[in-house]
Amino acid sequence: MLRLGFSLWVLGATAGQPELDQSEIRQQVIDTALDDVRRSEAFYRLVAEEHHRRQPFKSVARQKRKQAKKLIKLAEKLGLRVPPVQWREEDIAVPPSRVEACSQAVSQELRNVAIYEKAMEVWGPGKGAALWPTLHRKARYKHLPLFEGCVRHAE
Repeated sequence: MLRLGFSLWVLGATAGQPELDQSEIRQQVIDTALDDVRRSEAFYRLVAEEHHRRQPFKSVARQKRKQAKKLIKLAEKLGLRVPPVQWREEDIAVPPSRVEACSQAVSQELRNVAIYEKAMEVWGPGKGAALWPTLHRKARYKHLPLFEGCVRHAE
């Protein structure tokens, strides 16, 4: 459900789907966000290792690890299930060139931004509500510009 479900989840409920209660919505948000941030961290770390050009990949990977820990802590605090990793790291393809890696990172950060925007929309008030705007700002105004600059400078 995580990857495929993300598309449907971000687009909103479709006809014929039952309404979810707040706990189920929050579980879907955690599942989707944590899967995506884990994938981002692994991709950025592997690119840094493969291309020996550590920045901005190394620093953003470190920040994504911290974000994953915050999401796990939030899930535990709310009594939600912490989803297991649903993929194998060795299945992550590292692009052969830095510009391709930077371009994929731009796409990844745009996906992060979309997830966080939807999370802010559906999370509701209470515990954890302040985390989503923080994650959104980092993805939109810090990580995305770093990778966009990486694409511009690599061309």
